Amino acid sequence: MNSPLFLHREQCQPVDELSSGICAGSGFGTSSVSVDKLQRAFPAIFAKWLREHFRDKEHVAYFFDRDERTARNWLSGLNCPSGPVAVAVILQFPDLRARLLEAVAA
Repeated sequence: MNSPLFLHREQCQPVDELSSGICAGSGFGTSSVSVDKLQRAFPAIFAKWLREHFRDKEHVAYFFDRDERTARNWLSGLNCPSGPVAVAVILQFPDLRARLLEAVAA
């Protein structure tokens, strides 16, 4: 995979004079994050967060502009957002982001 997020350490290069590079530090930001742990933990953490913040599957479906089946699967932890939707959710809700980081920090 060519994404900068998945570079091997030996492929790290400085991105500009203000940065020490894509692979600076010990992982993403100042702490190391296990992508495998994130992939395993995200559905359950997201489902719990949804149940704490939304009334029901209809509320989830409306808020996230998804169908009720998707909302039901998210609420049950069967699956969770992916791609741009996951990134948007994690960026928009600091409490969810904090829970995820706490769960996956190595």
